[in-house]
Amino acid sequence: MKNYLDGGEAILEAFRKLKIDYIMSSPGSEWSPVWEALARQKLDKRPGPTFVESWHETLAVNMATGYTLMTGRPQAVLLHAGVGMLQGSMGVHGALQNEVPMVVMSGESQTLGEDPDLDIEQQWYGGLTIGGIERFVEPVAKWARAVTSPYTLYETVIRAGEMAQRVPKGPIYLNVALEHMLHDWTPPTAAREVPPAPILQPRAQDIEEVAGLLRSSKHPVIVAETSGRDPAAFTALV
Repeated sequence: MKNYLDGGEAILEAFRKLKIDYIMSSPGSEWSPVWEALARQKLDKRPGPTFVESWHETLAVNMATGYTLMTGRPQAVLLHAGVGMLQGSMGVHGALQNEVPMVVMSGESQTLGEDPDLDIEQQWYGGLTIGGIERFVEPVAKWARAVTSPYTLYETVIRAGEMAQRVPKGPIYLNVALEHMLHDWTPPTAAREVPPAPILQPRAQDIEEVAGLLRSSKHPVIVAETSGRDPAAFTALV
């Protein structure tokens, strides 16, 4: 019987530090370590994110998008391997276009079945694992990468959450292999709190200079990629 914390607990603890409310998921078998961590969270009556299961990947991503648009708080999405991630890619791309921060994760195995001490059958070879699913996700996400070691799993998830909330905001994708989640994990002795994303604002004198140019112009044209979430900002540009 297992009596140690594993990578599933590392992921859940990172979600707690990121103050994530919900884990939206159309899951696969690779997430069993996270399910065990969620079960321990419930048994120990610890505060933490709630798991919400969906039958479709795009729906899971869109639920996270909608929740963040209403609350301003980024959420987590767990999908299955490469196929699940690609199935939800349209939703992820929509989140990117709308600057919605979230942490999206799925797991393509890298060495599963090669460890003689791990009683799991060998996995297929020749699918997305060769080049890495993250290369397919890069065009639709703000940033995508594979977690390369169980020892960096916790901090990588933390970093993904931080990057998602930095301007320009957007979805961050992590490819987390099952063998990294099955590996034992030791919580950091002094876990840091995750600071809020910095608020970027131009200098007052620069704003005044631009305002002066607009006031003195006869036919000003303003080109903006986004006017933010305040409807009044959009109205002011028309």
